[in-house]
Amino acid sequence: MADLTAGTTLITPNVQQSDTRHMAVLIAFCGAVVFALIQVATYAPDGFPSNDDILRLVHARDLLAGQGWYDPVQYRLGLAEGTVMHWSKLIDAPIAALVLVGGETLAAFAWPLLLAFFALSGIAYGAIKLGGNAVALPAGIIGVAALWSIGTFSVGAFDHHNVQAVLLIWSAALLIAGNAPERDAALSAIMCALMLAIGMETLPYVAVIGLWVAGAFAIGGLPRRVATAFGGGLVVALVALFPTLVPPSSWLSRACDAFSSFHVTMGIIGGAGLFLAGQPTNRKAQLGVLGITGLVGVVAVVALFPHCLTNPLADLPPLLRDFWLEGVIETRSAFDIAQSDPFSLLAFFGMSIAAFIVTCLACFRRYNRADAWLFIILLATAISVTIWQQRGFMFAAVLATIPLSVAVTKSRARYHNGKQSSALLMMAALWIVSINIVWFATSAQLAKAFSNAPTLQEQIAKADPRDFCYDANLYGALADEPEGVVLSSTNVGPMILAHTQHRAIAGPYHRNIDGNMLLIETMLGAPSGARAALAAKGVTHIADCVNGPDARDFKNAAPNGFQAQLHQNHKRFDWLELLPESADTPLRIFRVID
Repeated sequence: MADLTAGTTLITPNVQQSDTRHMAVLIAFCGAVVFALIQVATYAPDGFPSNDDILRLVHARDLLAGQGWYDPVQYRLGLAEGTVMHWSKLIDAPIAALVLVGGETLAAFAWPLLLAFFALSGIAYGAIKLGGNAVALPAGIIGVAALWSIGTFSVGAFDHHNVQAVLLIWSAALLIAGNAPERDAALSAIMCALMLAIGMETLPYVAVIGLWVAGAFAIGGLPRRVATAFGGGLVVALVALFPTLVPPSSWLSRACDAFSSFHVTMGIIGGAGLFLAGQPTNRKAQLGVLGITGLVGVVAVVALFPHCLTNPLADLPPLLRDFWLEGVIETRSAFDIAQSDPFSLLAFFGMSIAAFIVTCLACFRRYNRADAWLFIILLATAISVTIWQQRGFMFAAVLATIPLSVAVTKSRARYHNGKQSSALLMMAALWIVSINIVWFATSAQLAKAFSNAPTLQEQIAKADPRDFCYDANLYGALADEPEGVVLSSTNVGPMILAHTQHRAIAGPYHRNIDGNMLLIETMLGAPSGARAALAAKGVTHIADCVNGPDARDFKNAAPNGFQAQLHQNHKRFDWLELLPESADTPLRIFRVID
């Protein structure tokens, strides 16, 4: 493996596998306790919730209420037929189990804390395998700071990104050279298969890991039995998961944004190719099988799944892109951030770039470089994804923890051996760049000193969630109404699903195209046509979030449109009745009169 710790006395990389596991569990347990204390101390129950977290809890409720395992439809979102979601039941099931055992409050605290424990154990396991037991404490400290800073392990974080982060760090950690390489390689492949089954955000990392295994095997950096174990494990896991999660009626579906024949076909081609390439002992035969596998994979993509090579959001209607997608914070590119909040780029890229640099330096100083190259390409992928979409930084930060932990420990060993001031300064510098909170704090201070406009984080900190209709108490009047269909802004949609029995027309999900387009076209259109448009879709109520971003955008784009006129004088619409108890709240509820 790549020796990031050569020349030190505090690090003993060749620890026994059982010792590695025990130490990783101990560090993860201690880190999870610290993490839990931080979470409780900083918990803000009245803060801004995530729409995805809200809807995931709704899905768990639906599962407990008897919705079929193979049924992907959210029946209370969108038009009459509901919305076919691309989310996996693999996430809904454990959350539902926690709700069943102890209620939603227990689930809100326990679920992210359990995942934080598994993430920390993966970080510690990989770091100890790479650098020995001395890396355990730095890995725990850096890991806790990273998990807290990215926010996806906070109280109530039900969305699947935290699970993906856990699987990603474990898939990488298991591939670091150790005393049980075949077993760990097979487990890593299972983690990759689970990532594919849960969501497509980690597809680039699964592809990169597979290419690394193939490349390392091709150049002799990975034993053939390890490549065989990885390839076989991937095939077995995908074959087992596919019928478990996908009904026979959808086996031929070629969806790109959900677990489908596309992911299974490509995964089986790659896994089977690795397995077969590891069978012959002849080097030319091995390379030949790898080459044929690559060719078959390319042909399969071009012939069967060419649509999966394009941006999955590229075909959205222009109006939906302008009035919804452009406002989604997590899909902002680095170029968008540079224009609106340039100093926050430090927060999103600082830790991962620091890890990338120290890993490159470690790689090019040694001859045996396989492990270092694994993290180089994974970090390069994560940084590239973050440039494309902001949400990639969470995976980049988690991946950065292992190489930075080893680098900190190496610098500590150098100082211990030589007691030189330069080594002390280097150790301090590495500690600073390894704590993600430092990057966030530096970003905020620079923005405060050099920018006249408040940063996005400052705007969020000063905003009142109630003003933006993220307060369950606002939905009491609507919940008391007979079951119906509600037109509201996209961000209000998940709140309606969580706190009422109604169906919400709009919601911040790319598969709900028709429902979201009805909202946009109605609010931008002439007031005279609104009544007929809503009646045609059975809308019984309008939930108008007065201060919401959707309402602001609609009014700015169409000063004479329905949204603008509704705000100016709702009494002009004799077919709308304002519920009195909502008149003085940020969420005005209108009953549509027949």
